[in-house]
Amino acid sequence: MKILILDLETRPALVYTWGMFNQSFGPSQVVDWGGVLCFAAKWHKSDDVLFYAEWKGRERMVRAAHRLLSEADAVVGWNSQRFDTRWLHSEFQRAGMKRPSPYANVDLMRSQKRDAFMLSNKLESRRLWLGEKGKLDTGGFGLWKAVMDGNREARRKMQEYNELDVLITEEEFDRMRAGGWVRGLPNFAIDGGHVCPSCGSGKLQARGYQHSKTRRYQRFQCKECGSWSRAVACEPGSAKVVGAA
Repeated sequence: MKILILDLETRPALVYTWGMFNQSFGPSQVVDWGGVLCFAAKWHKSDDVLFYAEWKGRERMVRAAHRLLSEADAVVGWNSQRFDTRWLHSEFQRAGMKRPSPYANVDLMRSQKRDAFMLSNKLESRRLWLGEKGKLDTGGFGLWKAVMDGNREARRKMQEYNELDVLITEEEFDRMRAGGWVRGLPNFAIDGGHVCPSCGSGKLQARGYQHSKTRRYQRFQCKECGSWSRAVACEPGSAKVVGAA
């Protein structure tokens, strides 16, 4: 399985406005609709972090994103299902490109929100909650403005910020998967063999049974990632006929 870790940054839209408080605007007031400013990505367990930016060639950036998503079996990010991949899809549409090859969209924030309570579900919050180093301090909107203005040092810092986000996202992916907390991964057992469907490890331990209304299945827990799975076939003699009266 090819798992792509992804994070991107966007540039803001530019609009005409008559005020600074509780303003709304229509499409005719938009000067620039915004878009993807840059993105960083890496293949899981690879040492190389890839970085593409608008200032290094917008078409090159968009085509690289399309190629990477098309190669991936799964795309992992933090709030990626709502933000990162949707932004990239909008860039593909604007460029007249076709939809990339299907991939599993593994949003770690969704897994976190579904299974565990936190005061804030931001990646920075999770890192600090765990006692880990947080994200790089950008100094706020000034960095984005300096990047768009062409400041080389600002662009270098933006790249550092973006690449660090990918690295800590991968760390949290590994940490969450080791505990069995990641949802939506492709089935690693699809090619056959008695392996963990979440990570592909063959180190499975039989841990009781899972019962449906009519059948009983052997249940397993992976010693590597902690994920639970069950046998495909039910236990001999466990099938029962129900519903006839």
